[in-house]
Amino acid sequence: MLIDKDISIHLSCQQFECKSFEITDEKTVLMFTSNRSTGDVVCPYCGGRVHVYDSGRMVLRDMPLWHGVPLSLDVNHHGYRCMVCGRSFSEDFCMRYPGTRITYRAAKWVAGDMKGSLEAQFTLN
Repeated sequence: MLIDKDISIHLSCQQFECKSFEITDEKTVLMFTSNRSTGDVVCPYCGGRVHVYDSGRMVLRDMPLWHGVPLSLDVNHHGYRCMVCGRSFSEDFCMRYPGTRITYRAAKWVAGDMKGSLEAQFTLN
């Protein structure tokens, strides 16, 4: 029998690392955390130095790993404030489809599923 404590994972995507996960009969969750140093970040608006002023959490839906069990990515990220212009911004998670709470992979999966259902409608009529 496979036991969660016997499984070890290490995934990374740019400055984010996943070292923990949760698997149940109802869902699978991969937990990602940012490891970016503040010294590596500059303000996207003026190029000034920034400091971490907040941390945030975003949950993204991903394509299921197996039928009927959703996969989510729980992403902890930094919020920054510029010490020059005072504007704030958050880290971007590279797997996030812009303007949504889903991954690029999930967006492609949904688009393919929709395309298949449209094709099925036209062939049935």
